[in-house]
Amino acid sequence: MNKSSKIPDQVETITIVKYKHPKTVTRPVDAYLGLLKNWDDQELSVIRRYKALLLDQEDKVIAKLSFPKEFQFLKKTIKSIMSDLFYVAKTNGASKIIIGQNSLKDKIIPSEEEQRLAIIIKNAGQEENIPVADQIIFTGSMYYSFKKNGL
Repeated sequence: MNKSSKIPDQVETITIVKYKHPKTVTRPVDAYLGLLKNWDDQELSVIRRYKALLLDQEDKVIAKLSFPKEFQFLKKTIKSIMSDLFYVAKTNGASKIIIGQNSLKDKIIPSEEEQRLAIIIKNAGQEENIPVADQIIFTGSMYYSFKKNGL
């Protein structure tokens, strides 16, 4: 079931796809495959997109969030973006989140800026009591897991 959630005081809409038969995410590859599923192949290497998997206490995916195409981290402050993300996570019963972003250049090793952003996102999750279980950068054929690589 697809449904969009309008977040108070913002223009962007986060699309929420709820899972009727949730799959368990126990390894980074499970998260990678969950994030990649239903991704438009023509957009994968052309338009940077951010998605998130919402997990319950048993590590089952209860929903996938997609930010709109025009959504850019530079349009809003990181604090505002994280507020939106964790608001949606809480209102949908998530106990943890996995963040994903596609790579536009088949480069999955995070830059210094992406590493700094990962720390900000992880800290925001701790403050909101919804841990960020992993952050993944990926292409159609490979991925980088911050968790697997100790970041």
